[in-house]
Amino acid sequence: MPLARVQRIEILDECDTPRGWVYRLEVHFEDGAATQHEASMSWVDHEYWTSGRIAPSRVIEAVVRFVLEHECTLPQKFDAATARRWCRDIDRDLPAMIEP
Repeated sequence: MPLARVQRIEILDECDTPRGWVYRLEVHFEDGAATQHEASMSWVDHEYWTSGRIAPSRVIEAVVRFVLEHECTLPQKFDAATARRWCRDIDRDLPAMIEP
């Protein structure tokens, strides 16, 4: 279980890349702590998780929230696809977290 619950996830910057997006984001916790991260997500993962129907920024927020709900820490820099190694149920459960 995480040490502190996530209060909000703030996207600071979004950059398109030839294979997807890179986000600079800040995670704010209920205990007042905050961490900054750089997360990338490929077009392939975005399409797989949402069939392209949900904004990529919402998907990366959901990935971060999912990982933090299932792990204690989030690396400072990571690719969304690596979350599959940390949370084996992410492919099954993530789409329900981001449905409109």
